[in-house]
Amino acid sequence: AAVEVQRSAPDGYTFLFGTNSPLAVAPNLRKNTPYNVMTDFTPVTFLGDNTFFIVVHPSVPATTIAELVAYAKANPGKLNHAAGNTYALVSMAMFSVKNGIDIQAIPYKSEPDAIVDVLSGRVQVMNGTSTTTAAHIKDGKLRALATTFHERSPLMPELPSFVEAGQGTFPIGPWFALVGPAGLPADIVA
Repeated sequence: AAVEVQRSAPDGYTFLFGTNSPLAVAPNLRKNTPYNVMTDFTPVTFLGDNTFFIVVHPSVPATTIAELVAYAKANPGKLNHAAGNTYALVSMAMFSVKNGIDIQAIPYKSEPDAIVDVLSGRVQVMNGTSTTTAAHIKDGKLRALATTFHERSPLMPELPSFVEAGQGTFPIGPWFALVGPAGLPADIVA
């Protein structure tokens, strides 16, 4: 999608509802991205933060982040986590290193692809968006342990934040922004 916006005329008809994945993470993880974020796009506005929840399949005997860490330490290499986006991949790697645990990343092209394996129990853990996980949490098909926000999410105010769970904050965060192709006139941006 980012490449298509990059190639588009700066006429106000094509925009990228972008996340941190294509606009911040991919350019830093890939040797060659097909676009330059700094020169190929015109920033329009920051749209907000994305809510993520750490969830587990019910077969995992953890109801808190501390219990998940303890279980992972007692069962090294037994847990996998679904990574349907760059934030999930990087944040779970940081979580694993910080806690000295071995949770294997299973990369997926998207969260909808990943959630199928989490719901079946083939993959046991996921750091997923509220869009992908909330309905399954409410139906009892997944157990939410915490939000990765530094404070509780209004979507599930009963769920502790990562800070409350004793994990501190991640130095990265998931967000949304609106950008257009390079050269978008100021009146269209306004």
